[in-house]
Amino acid sequence: MKKMIVKAVLVTALSASFLCAQIPFDSTSTTTTTTTLTPAQIAANLVARLTTLLTLSSTQAASALTIFTTEQTALASIATNMTTAQTALQTAILANSSSGISIQTTTIGNLTTQQEEAVGMADAAFYVLLTSTQQAQFNSLNLPGAPPSVVCTPTTTPTAAELAANIVTRLTGILTLTTTQQTSATGIFTTEQASLLTINANLTTAQTALSTATLANSTSGIASAATQIGTLTAQQNLADATADAAFYLILSSTQQTQYTTLQLFDQYGGGEPPSGGGKGPGGPPPGHGGGPGGH
Repeated sequence: MKKMIVKAVLVTALSASFLCAQIPFDSTSTTTTTTTLTPAQIAANLVARLTTLLTLSSTQAASALTIFTTEQTALASIATNMTTAQTALQTAILANSSSGISIQTTTIGNLTTQQEEAVGMADAAFYVLLTSTQQAQFNSLNLPGAPPSVVCTPTTTPTAAELAANIVTRLTGILTLTTTQQTSATGIFTTEQASLLTINANLTTAQTALSTATLANSTSGIASAATQIGTLTAQQNLADATADAAFYLILSSTQQTQYTTLQLFDQYGGGEPPSGGGKGPGGPPPGHGGGPGGH
């Protein structure tokens, strides 16, 4: 559910992942279609692309088709539940319901765990099918889920205060915030961004662990890393939603209407973690499994 969220755009532009992000492998995710592809169709497109890149044999292609069809079937169900949780989270944010926010962010975290585990297990099963030459080629292509061949380190990392200041500046331009509102918003988003910086660092570690476990075909490692990612995603959503609810409260009724009309609130469910882990060749079906990434 990609929405144009002001905070997402601002922070993405400042982040290293914007400069060095991997391109989603699934070719269907880059094209908007009028029809929804079935899990089997998504898997078939994926296997066709992998066959071209890695010169899969007919036996490998048949096995891969089974693996990714099973994966995409699971992800389709997860995506449906994710959409429901995201919608409920939006409602809770606008109602400033702490209990509702807590329930839905926990649900989103659990669904993210299921999603990451489904992807990791499928990628591990696929990787085992490959010859050593194909595995080396797979790794060198820097596909999502494969070890990154290039590590990009930003020259400077924005602080929580800098990220919050940019968010407030943009929101002021859109909503015409008063000086008092700007001051309150700065406090709200600085607290949020401080939490997110720590959470995102831990997410990167968990994603690296998931990638390592996937290539080692470690079922327990995949499950453990997927659980960590789900837990951190829940924390990420909670920080986002709590801040958004607090910000919404300081707006006038006119500003609130504008805020909701423009859909400036986060619909972050599913956690789109920083690039580099957990999203292998299959990944979530198009339009699911990750919102704009809340800031």
